[in-house]
Amino acid sequence: MLFDFIKTSFLHYVEENMKMKTITMGACCLPFLQCLLLGATNGCVFNDHSNEANPDGRKLCCGPSGSVESYFPRTQICCNGTVHDRKGRMCCNGEIYDQTQKICCEDTLHEKENRVCCGSKLHRVTTNQVKCCGGELHNNSQGCCGGQSLYNKSSQICCEFSGSFTIAAKENNFCCYDKAFDVRSQYCVNDQVLSLNNENLCGTEKYNISEKKCCDQTLYDMPQYLADCCESQLYDVNISKCCRGTKTVIANNRECCGEGK
Repeated sequence: MLFDFIKTSFLHYVEENMKMKTITMGACCLPFLQCLLLGATNGCVFNDHSNEANPDGRKLCCGPSGSVESYFPRTQICCNGTVHDRKGRMCCNGEIYDQTQKICCEDTLHEKENRVCCGSKLHRVTTNQVKCCGGELHNNSQGCCGGQSLYNKSSQICCEFSGSFTIAAKENNFCCYDKAFDVRSQYCVNDQVLSLNNENLCGTEKYNISEKKCCDQTLYDMPQYLADCCESQLYDVNISKCCRGTKTVIANNRECCGEGK
């Protein structure tokens, strides 16, 4: 019964909207079905974060279920179920506004001149030399790391990624995502800081190269014998050899055959 209802409602939706616009399958159909399943067929806004432009260019859906349209969040913005050109605009509690003229603070629009929203409060300022950091106003000559902590931009670096951050001395330090590392003794692989002297990655696991050996993302304790890798297998080169074609380990007194050589 539920499936028949969904099917009938969706077909009716398609028929009505095809008269007015092309429906983007995959971009709008799934959210529409989600709204039907939830019973939220009125006032369904599919994108709650339209103030954030998606860099991957995916189409999203906007609007009440009766007049859904797709849009590109990189160049357009959805506000209160209506699509607008982005062009420096933002959405404040369902109302579109120009960032050069207005400021949104606690879901309320205000004139922007001489005003700053910081720490959920609207502040009047007499100079542009202010910065909001950690919910408080500070001198603008300082940097704000992660939106939370002040740092000296001339002597420190801010490493921030995905909500985490680190502040470190600028001299000899670089960023590895949200971590700082000393380029004289460390290096960055993927998102991990490793020692230049004795560390590497096996897959995503950090290991000491003097204590472990990595074979095709499989980690072994370092053996006492002279070892090598045959794909993910570890073998003793004194008594065995690897048939590279078939990825098998055989005794040294045997021969690899055909493509196994």
